[in-house]
Parts: sequence; C-alpha cells; structure tokens
Amino acid sequence: MQIIRSAIKGLLKPLLDIRKTTNYDRAENTAKSIKEEVERLFMLQEKGKAEEFTAVMKRYQLTDEDIQMRQKGYFYMALFLIIAAFCVISYGVYLFTDAHWRGGIVSIGVAMAISGFAFRYHFWAFQLKNRKLGYTFGEWLRQAVLRRKQ
Repeated sequence: MQIIRSAIKGLLKPLLDIRKTTNYDRAENTAKSIKEEVERLFMLQEKGKAEEFTAVMKRYQLTDEDIQMRQKGYFYMALFLIIAAFCVISYGVYLFTDAHWRGGIVSIGVAMAISGFAFRYHFWAFQLKNRKLGYTFGEWLRQAVLRRKQ
C-alpha cells in the first residue's frame, strides 16, 4: 500500500505544483525584463559632457585623411541606403496596386528601417564634415536638410 501511495504522490505532485507547471518564475522574470526595457526606453538620458573634435581625433589617433575617408564612406552609404529605400517603396507601391496589401505593408516597414539607417550614416557624415560632435536632430535638420545656417 505504501508503494502505491508513494507512486501516486510521485505522479501527482509535479502536476499539482502550479508554480512549476505554469513556469511562473520564468514568466515573472520576463515581465520584469520587459518592464525595465520599457522604462529605459522612455527615460531621458543625461547628456554627457561634450568632447572637442580635435581631442577625439587625438584619442583615436585619426588624421585628417582618415576623417575625410570616413566622411565620404558614411555619405555614400547614406546615399546607397536612400536609393535602396526608394526601390523598396516603389516595390511596395507595386504590391499595393497589385492587391497584395500585406506585402506592401511589410515593404513600407522595411523602407522605414532602411531610411533610419540612412539617417544615421548621413548624421555621422554631417558631424565629420562640420568637425563638431554633439549635434542635435534639430540642428542636423536645419543645416543639412533645409540648408539654413544658424
């Protein structure tokens, strides 16, 4: 009788342990991680001290030729990505007109991601061209896109 009772207890105990059966600990850790990431995403970051361009050049041992080469590389990468985004948007328009709206939505999303990368590379090229670090989005928009001087 003792053997049957221990066998039943051995079979039922894992099933009745709700915490382990539902994997509660893992779900709790995942929820905490998501909460921390969302908080970090919407928290304002403290602005660090601005570094001088020449000091950064000396620290990384970069020459003027290196800076020019990187600036051209970033600019051409941004140009390539803008052309790629235009091609993906054109393909998305084709998909929308051909009644493939799901593919069109995906292509618009991909084009937005590519445009974000293009912005990043153009922003880096802009900072290298002007030899100043710490530009804001508004300054980049006014000076690089709208071509207005401060």
